[in-house]
Amino acid sequence: MEQIKQGKKLAEMGKMAEAMIKFKSAQALDAHLVTFDIKAKTKYFAAQSLVEQSEKLAKEGKIKLAIAKYQSAQQIDDNLKISAWQWNELCWQGSLYGQAAKVLKFCEQAVVLAPNNWSIRDSQALVKALTGDIQAAIKDFQFVIEESNDEELKKIRQSWVAALKQGKNPFTEKVLKGLR
Repeated sequence: MEQIKQGKKLAEMGKMAEAMIKFKSAQALDAHLVTFDIKAKTKYFAAQSLVEQSEKLAKEGKIKLAIAKYQSAQQIDDNLKISAWQWNELCWQGSLYGQAAKVLKFCEQAVVLAPNNWSIRDSQALVKALTGDIQAAIKDFQFVIEESNDEELKKIRQSWVAALKQGKNPFTEKVLKGLR
């Protein structure tokens, strides 16, 4: 139905009042939409749009703005479920763009949601190393080495663990840039 499409588009643009008007119009035209929760759907579409924008911004290295968009999304829709992968993306990108301290809590949220996922633990390990929690970083990298089937990745992580154990920082700007 055209009104639903228009309402969704308006919500995604942050025009929530206008979106609700379109949804109400759709409800008036279609009795099947009587159970359509206008307020909840408007919040959902607006919040999802902000999450998508956040992911794009994080990949561009605009970490502060990406975090702000995530926070706005959560304020709009308190039922919003951000996945482990979405938190992980913010975590990883924040690490690569020199914002590890700002994304640490998002890495931890990703791990809470998916504690046995080696890829997510890999992101957390990088953040931990970059924020000076070397023992936690080593522990997470060792988990990655044990769980991953990617032999090349394992070799790289083993070299990072060895460097960290020697008190060296393997995460030069060149390394971080190469991971982007």
